[in-house]
Amino acid sequence: MNDLSKKYLYFLFCGLVLVTLTACHDRGRMNPLDPENINTGGKPTGLRVISKLDTVILSWQKYEVTTLSDFAVYRATASNQTPLKIATVPATSTTFLDTDVNYGVTYYYRISAITKDYESDLSDAVKITPGPTYTWVVEIATGGVAKLTHDYLHPIFYRQLNGYPEKVVVNPLTGGAWVYDDFLNWFYYFNANGNISYVSAGFNRVIDYDIDYQEGSVWLIKPEAPQLVKLNSVGEEQIEISELVSPVSLVVNQQYGLCWVADAGTGKIMSYNRSGRRAQIVSYPFLALKAITLHQKSGNLWVADSTRLLKFSIPGEQVVQPNQTFQKLSDVVIDQKTAACWVVDEGTVYKFNSEGILQFHTDRFHTPLSIAVNDYSGDCLAADGYNARLYRISPDGASISRIESVEYPSAVFVQFKGEEN
Repeated sequence: MNDLSKKYLYFLFCGLVLVTLTACHDRGRMNPLDPENINTGGKPTGLRVISKLDTVILSWQKYEVTTLSDFAVYRATASNQTPLKIATVPATSTTFLDTDVNYGVTYYYRISAITKDYESDLSDAVKITPGPTYTWVVEIATGGVAKLTHDYLHPIFYRQLNGYPEKVVVNPLTGGAWVYDDFLNWFYYFNANGNISYVSAGFNRVIDYDIDYQEGSVWLIKPEAPQLVKLNSVGEEQIEISELVSPVSLVVNQQYGLCWVADAGTGKIMSYNRSGRRAQIVSYPFLALKAITLHQKSGNLWVADSTRLLKFSIPGEQVVQPNQTFQKLSDVVIDQKTAACWVVDEGTVYKFNSEGILQFHTDRFHTPLSIAVNDYSGDCLAADGYNARLYRISPDGASISRIESVEYPSAVFVQFKGEEN
């Protein structure tokens, strides 16, 4: 072998060694927990957090790193506060449950990965405020059904339907929700974990519906005939009432199991007991009934009657009419804690106290399709579907913010407490 061949082989060997060393070094940097990894910097990524009542649940991805021994969980109660280590869990774990939390306190969580040689930098912080409510939202444009944490920031689950869900009502005693699809004319029953337990089909349009919490039954208005119909807890039809002319809205009194129905055709509001027998009638010179709601403790009925808002004390039927003229009332809800009343008038949302005195109004919306009150915080949520926004209005009206976790909301419902079945 001549000298030229020897030099060639020598340089070839050196090149192979260099390539091998570089490849090994690069493979080391492919480790997501390697401090020199250009994508992660060696810290854990993808930390997710949700809350269920007084428990915060952290979850993260599984790491196939042979030197990994543990994960450390850190917590703070302010974004600029030095977090404290609250737990260490084995490397095989991908979740941690923090039960040492309080309602209304915002917590900032981070995790680190502990290997045989070092502890990684902390992950980016995720924040959450636990509390006793959940918010359900349906998206008519996407077919989505979402259940959000108390602070509205984190989806507990998101399910996709084939149709166009229009309304959602939740039973807080079971945590289950009835979702109506206006396109397919189906009722879906979701359990608290977001699984569809059963589907009731064959409803050729439903105007409004509500749940009797104790029975788990559902009262609904069908425009054909027209009829007031009661379904049992698994969606089977039990009662049909055909004496109505043009029913537009209903609400269930949870204390007595009475279903109140506003009938624009007769200009009356009537209640029916659980057997379907008529119990009471509210007669008044209504203009054009649009929507009704009920304060469960007092039994007071609030009525959206075309261009005016009315409150009836039942059974005395004493009438209160706020000194406010509206253009076209479409929705009315009650804060069950304070008995305050929120109403939608085209693109404006108004709040009245329990005596019918105006507290404030805001007109920054397009056309809210649905509003709901968080009875714990006093927030009002406005599903401004045509504007592709879900808004939170603070109890004093000073703060209005967009909730980013959902889009195209057609209806919203706040569940106060409830079992996780």
